Amino acid sequence: MDPRDSYKTAFSTAKGHWEFTRMAFGLKNEPATFQRLMNTVLSELQGRSMFVYLDDIIVFAKNLEEHGRKIEAL
Repeated sequence: MDPRDSYKTAFSTAKGHWEFTRMAFGLKNEPATFQRLMNTVLSELQGRSMFVYLDDIIVFAKNLEEHGRKIEAL
Protein backbone atom coordinates (compact mmCIF):
# COMPACT_ATOMS: atom_id res chain seq x y z
CA MET A 1 0.00 0.00 0.00
CA ASP A 2 1.26 3.44 -0.82
CA PRO A 3 2.09 5.20 2.49
CA ARG A 4 0.24 8.28 1.25
CA ASP A 5 -3.00 6.26 1.27
CA SER A 6 -2.78 4.77 4.77
CA TYR A 7 -4.95 7.55 6.22
CA LYS A 8 -7.83 6.11 4.18
CA THR A 9 -7.76 2.97 6.35
CA ALA A 10 -7.83 4.85 9.67
CA PHE A 11 -10.03 3.75 12.54
CA SER A 12 -10.29 4.66 16.22
CA THR A 13 -10.77 2.50 19.30
CA ALA A 14 -10.65 3.13 23.03
CA LYS A 15 -6.92 2.32 22.81
CA GLY A 16 -6.12 4.93 20.16
CA HIS A 17 -6.17 5.90 16.50
CA TRP A 18 -4.79 3.37 13.99
CA GLU A 19 -3.95 3.16 10.28
CA PHE A 20 -2.98 0.13 8.21
CA THR A 21 0.58 0.14 6.86
CA ARG A 22 -0.04 -2.92 4.65
CA MET A 23 -2.99 -3.73 2.45
CA ALA A 24 -5.64 -5.65 4.40
CA PHE A 25 -7.84 -8.29 2.76
CA GLY A 26 -10.98 -6.40 3.79
CA LEU A 27 -10.26 -3.39 1.59
CA LYS A 28 -12.40 -2.95 -1.52
CA ASN A 29 -9.80 -3.49 -4.29
CA GLU A 30 -7.37 -5.68 -2.37
CA PRO A 31 -8.37 -9.04 -3.92
CA ALA A 32 -7.88 -7.73 -7.47
CA THR A 33 -4.59 -6.05 -6.55
CA PHE A 34 -3.26 -9.19 -4.86
CA GLN A 35 -4.34 -11.44 -7.77
CA ARG A 36 -2.58 -9.13 -10.23
CA LEU A 37 0.60 -9.31 -8.11
CA MET A 38 0.47 -13.12 -7.92
CA ASN A 39 -0.13 -13.37 -11.68
CA THR A 40 2.88 -11.15 -12.34
CA VAL A 41 5.25 -12.83 -9.88
CA LEU A 42 4.31 -16.38 -10.88
CA SER A 43 3.65 -15.76 -14.59
CA GLU A 44 6.31 -18.23 -15.78
CA LEU A 45 4.88 -21.06 -13.66
CA GLN A 46 1.14 -20.38 -14.01
CA GLY A 47 -0.69 -23.05 -15.98
CA ARG A 48 2.40 -25.24 -16.42
CA SER A 49 3.21 -26.10 -12.81
CA MET A 50 0.51 -24.45 -10.75
CA PHE A 51 -2.67 -22.44 -10.59
CA VAL A 52 -3.03 -19.37 -8.41
CA TYR A 53 -6.27 -17.99 -7.04
CA LEU A 54 -5.77 -15.16 -4.56
CA ASP A 55 -3.85 -16.68 -1.64
CA ASP A 56 -4.34 -20.29 -2.80
CA ILE A 57 -1.60 -21.88 -4.90
CA ILE A 58 -2.28 -25.33 -6.33
CA VAL A 59 0.89 -27.13 -7.39
CA PHE A 60 0.37 -30.22 -9.54
CA ALA A 61 2.85 -32.98 -10.37
CA LYS A 62 2.97 -36.64 -11.45
CA ASN A 63 5.04 -37.77 -8.47
CA LEU A 64 6.51 -36.57 -5.17
CA GLU A 65 9.95 -35.84 -6.66
CA GLU A 66 8.48 -33.60 -9.37
CA HIS A 67 6.27 -31.93 -6.77
CA GLY A 68 9.36 -31.14 -4.66
CA ARG A 69 11.10 -29.52 -7.64
CA LYS A 70 8.06 -27.37 -8.37
CA ILE A 71 7.76 -26.29 -4.75
CA GLU A 72 11.44 -25.27 -4.83
CA ALA A 73 10.81 -23.26 -8.01
CA LEU A 74 7.90 -21.56 -6.29
